Amino acid sequence: MLFFMAFPSSANAFVIDQFHAALTEADQDYRSASFYLRTGNPGVALLELQALSDKWQTLSKTFSDQPPGPYAKDPAWSATLGQIGHQVDTALADVEAGNVKAAQGQLEPIRAALADLRRRNGIFMFADCVEEANRAMDALYAYRHRPPNFDDQRDVDELLRRATVTAHWYERCFKTAPEKYTASTEFQRLMEASLRSLGLIWEAVHNKQERRVINILRELRSSDRLLYLRFL
Repeated sequence: MLFFMAFPSSANAFVIDQFHAALTEADQDYRSASFYLRTGNPGVALLELQALSDKWQTLSKTFSDQPPGPYAKDPAWSATLGQIGHQVDTALADVEAGNVKAAQGQLEPIRAALADLRRRNGIFMFADCVEEANRAMDALYAYRHRPPNFDDQRDVDELLRRATVTAHWYERCFKTAPEKYTASTEFQRLMEASLRSLGLIWEAVHNKQERRVINILRELRSSDRLLYLRFL
């Protein structure tokens, strides 16, 4: 799902679609590489990084000097693509040298850089919705290791505020997901279960059930990672 601030011509729209399709292809390898590095599988991560490097080089050669549609006036366009390519290649070299932490440090900022690239050019995609949902979940998950003080109304209100924000983004992602996801039973079950769990937080807080709040957050964290890995 993609929203533009302006209505591009059909020719421009085709080029924009080409760019976003190439970006999605590269992003799949990016997510997989990040996942395998985090879970201690550098050998598999290396393969994903090699594929990512190849795809990013092709993307950059195709679009660096000819930014599509709404990106055309972005003064940092070429620099952004170049910086991401540099980080990918550096991460690849780090993994080859056995330095997994350094590779993770190179890859981590890329996700935010791509989100910022789209944001500053007036584009909001399903990937950006998932980004917001993940960010909201990160804030909510802080209560997994620091359960709320049920006798402190401000603490309780903050927990519920974060749950509300997270539910908002999950609902929005559910409603605006591409057809290939909305047609997926797995996606529907994931989103429905997540929204149901977010609703249960209110009941657990009302009953001052600390262990239940923690368990709900652990379940939500697993769903949140699955949303990012499987349906971005």
